[in-house]
Amino acid sequence: MECNTAYGGDRSSTAMHRQVAREHGFTEIADVDIVDAKGSMAIKVKKGKHLKKNYVGKSFKNYKSYIILSHFKGHAMAGFGGAIKNASIGLASSKGKGNIHSGGTSFDWMYGTIPIAGAFKRQGMRDDWLAAFMMASVLLNPQLLMYSVALGFAACMVRLVTCYFCGVMAGYLLHFFYEGKSFFDFIGFEPGASRDIDPNLFMRFLKNLLRNIKATGIYFLFGIFLSALFARYVPADAFADLFGAHRRFGVFLAATIGVPLYACGGAQSRFYRSGFLPA
Repeated sequence: MECNTAYGGDRSSTAMHRQVAREHGFTEIADVDIVDAKGSMAIKVKKGKHLKKNYVGKSFKNYKSYIILSHFKGHAMAGFGGAIKNASIGLASSKGKGNIHSGGTSFDWMYGTIPIAGAFKRQGMRDDWLAAFMMASVLLNPQLLMYSVALGFAACMVRLVTCYFCGVMAGYLLHFFYEGKSFFDFIGFEPGASRDIDPNLFMRFLKNLLRNIKATGIYFLFGIFLSALFARYVPADAFADLFGAHRRFGVFLAATIGVPLYACGGAQSRFYRSGFLPA
């Protein structure tokens, strides 16, 4: 027995979930029940602090007992997952998974800053607090933190401190200049239904590829154009000389040029070759 996932992918819809079960041979050895195929049912959580109800698959009530086989596995956020995760998240419906991951604030899949901030907004959080959270939310990303540690202790501390103070500054700016006004609008950020429903693996891959090209193609072409522009017309040491000649404004210049360069890794190679950035 399984429940659909709350994020996109092969197991986010009942039809594709059954297809995945067939591809892995599970249907040949046992009956497979997608427990939330017909929706969810709520189970009251006794003395729950963050969750007052837990939402499981609707056919959960058809079973008197369960045998749960768990294995130790890695997890990007929790570190590892085991029996407790297998029982709670595994039996939770797609709706219930969103509810658990958001701490009871939303039924949407909570991954990334925008969905979390949207859930906070719906719960009535003030916009200045939201601004502070979103600006400092990079501190919640373990991957970026590991990258920062790899750059050295000093670089890691610079990133942590600047992210924190940028969050504080953003919050106070909204507090003083937008007091009593609505600043954020999260309409349209709700996750839509999964479109990964084609049973043919190649066609599913092809459709996903075309959707990604449609969504990001223009930005990819802009990155190539920017890279070619820098490679053709910008001398390797031009910006290094520019920053060196304006020491007082070097930080502001570096921040200004860093934003468009973030969209194009190829353009950064000019700085590496000139020795402006550490190789």
